[in-house]
Amino acid sequence: MFNMNYSFKILRIFVFMFVVCCFSAANAQTKKAAFLSTFSSFTSLQSNGDDDEIAAADWLLNTYGGDFLSVSSILSVDLSQYNVIWLAIERDNGFSNFPVTLTNPTVLSKIKTFYQNGGNLLLTNYAVKYLYELGRANNDFGEIYEGPVDYNEDTWGLIPVFGRWFTAAHGPNNVYAIDRSDDPLYRGLTYEIRFINEGQEFAEYTYTFYPLIGPGPKEIHRVAWNGGVSDYNFSLPSNITEFETRFNMEALGTFEFNEYYRYITIGRWLKHNNFNGKAITISEWSYEWNQNNTINPYQANIQRLTKNALDELGGNSSSYLIKNEVNKDKCDNTVKTEIYNINGKLLQNADLETMQKGIYILIETCSNGNIYTKKIVK
Repeated sequence: MFNMNYSFKILRIFVFMFVVCCFSAANAQTKKAAFLSTFSSFTSLQSNGDDDEIAAADWLLNTYGGDFLSVSSILSVDLSQYNVIWLAIERDNGFSNFPVTLTNPTVLSKIKTFYQNGGNLLLTNYAVKYLYELGRANNDFGEIYEGPVDYNEDTWGLIPVFGRWFTAAHGPNNVYAIDRSDDPLYRGLTYEIRFINEGQEFAEYTYTFYPLIGPGPKEIHRVAWNGGVSDYNFSLPSNITEFETRFNMEALGTFEFNEYYRYITIGRWLKHNNFNGKAITISEWSYEWNQNNTINPYQANIQRLTKNALDELGGNSSSYLIKNEVNKDKCDNTVKTEIYNINGKLLQNADLETMQKGIYILIETCSNGNIYTKKIVK
């Protein structure tokens, strides 16, 4: 007589052996994320750095998982151990205060080699200038603004739409808005559907809005690529599409008030010429990691947007467990969760929070009989 439970047991053992073999072979190649900083240590950054850079580094090191990498030590570090390096520059005076240590020819050459050899970059806020310093993009920054802290009751965020003033079949020459709201970079973010009506000449239009910062004090640090190649007639979609083609990049987001085809604040830069790595840039003015001693109700969107970017760039092979992310979207109803060490021993009453550092295999059995596995590197 066919024994279903016995078959599942055999299947589970087979899956575990297969996973252990694969993960053991790949373990030596496991790579991770790094937070690049001009400060010599995280302690030094905490004592002397910008509040937003401190908050971003703290999240990467203690929640997402990764290393602190100082510019002063970069020449002695093997960068090939990293899939992605995150550089966050969010300090007063923007580009005019851009750290000279980052443009030191030796440091720049080391990062450029990493990027050209297939390493990935996440550049946020004023760090997007580094793409120009590396020779990957131009300096067509059409919107650079540094203002005082603004206290208001507004919610700021980004929109994944260029040319939202030009609605389908209603703008001149029937041009269409460029809408990137389905991009995986925005997966899991909370959003609002907003509505505009520009009068009789332009029809009603709805668009997606991703809130990033709520009421209260806000730092106004704004950087954006203009888009466009030769002209600046911002009513033409070609100002975006030609820019994308020229630099093999994807324009994904902009300021909410931007109604035209310009001001790229979220971008994905693919392999291009001798740059074999990928870069994601986030310079949206509402992307602020610490809302000046105010609780940001949309902090989860800041974290999710960053996590999605890091995951895409390979940071999810990091050295720490992503809390509450283990197979949560695979089983509608989990009937059993088992955690094994790398030697195949089942750990009784395992607590992911208190387990020692190491490599573990999680096997999840669903109510429908499906079995899913996940490597946990802690």
